Amino acid sequence: MKENRYLAFGYLLSMAVVLPWSNAFMNVLIFGGVLFIVQNIIIDRKVVSRLKNGGWLFYLCLIFIGVIFTNGIVLEDPKGFQYVLRMSTVLILPVMIQIMIGKTTDKQLKSIINLYIHSVSILCLTSLITAIVRVIFKENAVLGLKDISYTNLSSVLVNHEPIYFSLFVGLGVLMVTSLIFVRGKDKKSLYVLELAFLLFFLFLLGSRTAILATFVALGVFGLVRSKRFLLGLTVLFALIFTINYLYNDSFKSRIDFVLNFNTEFNFQQDWSYEGLAVRYMTWNCSLEGIKENFWFGTGVTKAQLYLDNCYKENEYQSLLFFNKEHGSIFNSHNLYLGVFLKLGVVGFILLMAIIILILYKSIRDKNIHLLLILTFFMVNGLTESVLVREKGIMLFTFFFGLFLCYNPRRTNN
Repeated sequence: MKENRYLAFGYLLSMAVVLPWSNAFMNVLIFGGVLFIVQNIIIDRKVVSRLKNGGWLFYLCLIFIGVIFTNGIVLEDPKGFQYVLRMSTVLILPVMIQIMIGKTTDKQLKSIINLYIHSVSILCLTSLITAIVRVIFKENAVLGLKDISYTNLSSVLVNHEPIYFSLFVGLGVLMVTSLIFVRGKDKKSLYVLELAFLLFFLFLLGSRTAILATFVALGVFGLVRSKRFLLGLTVLFALIFTINYLYNDSFKSRIDFVLNFNTEFNFQQDWSYEGLAVRYMTWNCSLEGIKENFWFGTGVTKAQLYLDNCYKENEYQSLLFFNKEHGSIFNSHNLYLGVFLKLGVVGFILLMAIIILILYKSIRDKNIHLLLILTFFMVNGLTESVLVREKGIMLFTFFFGLFLCYNPRRTNN
C-alpha cells in the first residue's frame, strides 16, 4: 500500500511538470487517473466514504457537472459532449488527488509546487531564447521588446495564446512567492531569481487581466502576511510597468487602448487587438441572452449560436469581420456571464456557491495557497471564460484539487 502511495505521488509530480507544456500528455495522464479511480473504488470500498467526507463542496461540484451534462448532451451536436468531457475534469482531478495521496502533507505540496515552478520557468526561458534567436536571424532585424512580446513570444515554442500562457506564469509567480515568504529560507536565492524572471516574462506577454490578477492576488498575500511586502510589491509593480510602457510598444499600445476606450473599434482599419472593446460587445450580448434565458439558460450547445446571432443583429463589425476572415469565435469572455448564459440562474448559483465554499475553507484553514489561487481565478474570470478552454480547466482544477487536500493546521511532514 505504501509503495502505491509513492507511485501515486510520483504520478502527480509528473502532472505538475507536464501541465504547462502539453494538453495531450495531460489528457493521457488524466485518463490513467480515471482508471486509477475506478480500480480503487472496486478494490477499496472505503474510497467512496472518503470522497463523501469532502462535504458540501464535493456534492456541489457533482451537481454542477450534472447540470452541465443535462444542458450539454445533444445527440446531433458533438460539441456539447466535448464540453462535458472537458468540464468533467473539474471533478475528476480533485477526486484523483484525494484518492491518490489523501491529505497532502507539507513536504509533498512543496515538491509539487517546486516542480511546477521550475517547469514553467524552463518553458519561459526557452521560449524567450527562441524568440530572440528568430529575430536575430531575420534580415536587417533590430531586436526590440515588441519583437519578443505578446503573440511573438507566447506561441514561439508551445502553442499558447498570450492569456493562457500568462495564467501558467502568473500562477508560477504566486507559488514561488509563497515558497519565499511562507516556507523558510531553503533555496531562497533560486526562488528570488525565478520570481524576478517570471514577473519580467509576465509583462512581456502583456496580458492585462493576468497581470492584474497576479498583483491583486499578491496584494491579498501582502495583507495577510506582510505589510512591508505589500509596499515593496507596489514599488515593484510601478517600476516594471513604467519600464514596459516606455520601452515596449506592444505593451504601451494595449494600455493606451484601455485609456482611450472606444466601442466602435474596427479590426479592418487597425490590426492591433483591442481586447476591451471586444469584451464590451461580448458582454452586452451575453447580458441580452441572460435576460431572455434567465432560468434555464440557452444550453451549452446553443450559447455560441445565440452570441453569433446577437453580433449580427447589433452589427458588431469587428467581431463579424474577424469571424469571417479568420474563423475566430468570440465567447462571453467572462466566466460568470458565460456560465449564467449557458446554464441559467441555477448553474450560476452553483458556481458562486462553490467559490464561496472554497473561500470559506481557505480562511477557516488559514490556507494561503488556496486563497491565492482562488483570487487569481476569480479576477481572471472577469475578462476570460477560463472554464471553456482545456488549458484553463486543467490548470485551475489541478491546483484547486491539490490545495483542497492540504490543511496547513493539521498537515505533518
